[in-house]
Amino acid sequence: MFRLSQLYKSLILLGGHWPARVAFYALMAVGLVIALTPNEYTPLGTVNDKIRHAFSFAVMSGMAMWSHQNSRGFHVFIAMTCYGLLIEGLQSLIPYRDGSLGDIVANTIGIAMGVFLANWLVVSARPPKVSH
Repeated sequence: MFRLSQLYKSLILLGGHWPARVAFYALMAVGLVIALTPNEYTPLGTVNDKIRHAFSFAVMSGMAMWSHQNSRGFHVFIAMTCYGLLIEGLQSLIPYRDGSLGDIVANTIGIAMGVFLANWLVVSARPPKVSH
């Protein structure tokens, strides 16, 4: 039977070092490029748009927690919130994009979900402490 502790050990071996950080920062760069390029096919303000925002930021925040395993969730939350605010600020300056408060809220909800889920996975995957 597969155990969460096996997954945790696998993630420790793969993440927390430069390959995971390179992947995280590459994901951040791709996210920034996508956020700043024209997007003619997505109606702004729809529920699907907000779900995509929340999901994207949940994934990026989970990846941040994985690649920076010594960081506290609060620090990742603050850093990712600043990244989201930066994107929305830049979008408000670009003629073909719009920054919105709804997107900021969706981003923040996604960040909280990603940090919470990453913390939960790490805590629940740790082998139980044995007291002697």
